Amino acid sequence: MASMPRRCGKGGIPGDFFGRDDVIEHGWTPAEGYQGFFLRGASRVREFCETALALLAAGKKVLIDYDSIAIGGSEGYVSLYTKEA
Repeated sequence: MASMPRRCGKGGIPGDFFGRDDVIEHGWTPAEGYQGFFLRGASRVREFCETALALLAAGKKVLIDYDSIAIGGSEGYVSLYTKEA
C-alpha cells in the first residue's frame, strides 16, 4: 500500500474499515468536523487529505476509517481520528 502523502497526492484516501467503538476504545480521538465526512468530488477529497496531512505534520498519528465507500473510492463516507505520536 502506498504511503499516505503519496496516495493523497494522487487523489486517493488510504484507510480501512474499523469499528468506531473499537477505534475510540484504543485511544483514538475523533477529529472535529471529519466524522461521517461525505466524499464526492476532488475538492472534498483534497480537503480531507489536506487536513489529515496537516495533522501528521503537527506530529499526530492519523487513522482513516471507511464508514462506507464505493468500490474504487470515488464516493462515500469516511471518518478521521487522531492520537498523540
